[in-house]
Amino acid sequence: MVEPLGDITLKFGERVQAAAIRGPDEAWRARITRLLGHKGDPWHWQNTELLTCHTGVEAWFYVLHRAGAPFAHIMTAETGGVGIFGHVWTEPADRGQGAAGALMERQIAHFRARGGRALFLSTSPDNPAFALYARYGFAAVEPQSGAMACAFQGMETFEAGYFAPGEVHIEPLGWPHWPTAPALFMADIPGIIRCAPLGLIGRKSPEGALLPWIRQKSAGQVVVAAKPNGAVVGLAAWDHDSLSADSIGVDVFCHPHFWSQAAPLLAAVLARAPRSRRVASADSDCPAKLAALRAAGFQVAATWPRRLAADAAATRFADLVMLEHGG
Repeated sequence: MVEPLGDITLKFGERVQAAAIRGPDEAWRARITRLLGHKGDPWHWQNTELLTCHTGVEAWFYVLHRAGAPFAHIMTAETGGVGIFGHVWTEPADRGQGAAGALMERQIAHFRARGGRALFLSTSPDNPAFALYARYGFAAVEPQSGAMACAFQGMETFEAGYFAPGEVHIEPLGWPHWPTAPALFMADIPGIIRCAPLGLIGRKSPEGALLPWIRQKSAGQVVVAAKPNGAVVGLAAWDHDSLSADSIGVDVFCHPHFWSQAAPLLAAVLARAPRSRRVASADSDCPAKLAALRAAGFQVAATWPRRLAADAAATRFADLVMLEHGG
């Protein structure tokens, strides 16, 4: 489906067309994947899937184009009005004419008109695009971080409703969880080691980390606790430990309102994990996680004081706690 978003006049006077393409869309698939081909995998796979298949994700590909030939692009991938903002690209020959800003203005207006609530992105604080994103409502989740979020009613109001206590379902990781997981992992909540098997340490977007697991359909290795509104409120995972061939790493992370879901999340992954030596890690900033791991049979093996930076600016440090499964 294609929605025209009107004409845009670039800085040098050329008029081009803006459009929002909702995936899947066969007619635009090759054109958009070719435009974004420089990104490589897993992003090429992700874009192709969202433009080819009904994944359960509401995917929008915003473009500026000349008679159907796109040269500037922004993507949003959403579940229930919450999602990922990314794949911002302007062809080198068309840069310096305000294309990205003009397209982002149309994209934000279209997202809000559809009832969009919050978007999350990952960049670096020294990226020139950082200022562009800030101009349209995104803010770094903490000082010196490239993780940015935009909630149009304010982040505090958004999170209060989105993560309100309520019914949840434990289920294998799937496409609909991908757009909403950043709201949990980038939130200002206790916990530095958020998912060691996925490499998620600190307040970072999991968008890249989750794609290989969705692609492999590794049933049982990553499970989530999800609310009916699409919010991912907890996640547990296991993977083969990179430092020891006979070990697997296990982890769990939950929103503070949902640590009660840690037990079923851990039970789900441990039931499917090999009977190898099982290790886990926690930090002193999140006693709830340490308690959940101990309740699941893990025992503290070692503690290293002040080993982990608790924020992107490294202004505070927390203890690293290593655990082994006692069963």
